[in-house]
Amino acid sequence: MFSTTFKSKRAAVAGALALGVAVAASSVTIARAGHVFPDKSKTFTCSSGTACVEGNSSGSHTWGVYGAGAIGDGVHGVTSSTNGNSGTSGIATGRHVLAYTPESASATIEDVGTARMYDGVANVQISPDFASVIDRSWYYVFLTPLGDTRGLYVSVKTPAAFQVRETLRGRNSLAFDYRIVAHPLGASNDRLPAATRNTRIARFIHPAP
Repeated sequence: MFSTTFKSKRAAVAGALALGVAVAASSVTIARAGHVFPDKSKTFTCSSGTACVEGNSSGSHTWGVYGAGAIGDGVHGVTSSTNGNSGTSGIATGRHVLAYTPESASATIEDVGTARMYDGVANVQISPDFASVIDRSWYYVFLTPLGDTRGLYVSVKTPAAFQVRETLRGRNSLAFDYRIVAHPLGASNDRLPAATRNTRIARFIHPAP
């Protein structure tokens, strides 16, 4: 009797351990979401933690989370929260909106700011953190005067700063906004390069002429 009871309990414990291993293995499979191109949709439901689906990439050519949609959104997020939580990219106002990003024929990076000229001249220092990530051999500067002026132009550009003057030898003192468009340091100089499989997102690809 004692021997039978002991064997039964041991079998029950072994079965529980096997079930635990199976559940754990199943949970790992779901959490990792290892299929890059799944053939069926899958909904992950959670009520705690940081995210229902999370990607963490340490590879130089690997995305943490990837989505591609020929008609619908590749990655879509919706939230009804108004406490600062975001749906996809910081849009959490209690309503659904679309946000767009500008497109460029080549790799660019931008910075904006406000400066002030005195007696028709302003020397503007490029922010060191921005200067450290751009190809400083060339960049564009766009100006918007914030007051009455004969006009403004960029008279000198150096790797660390640029100078703005008023046209017709004007001597006004006023503020102006500026926008710097530069080439990222180390980025390719290719213009409208062909899209590879990893960069192709169908809804945003423009057909070649």
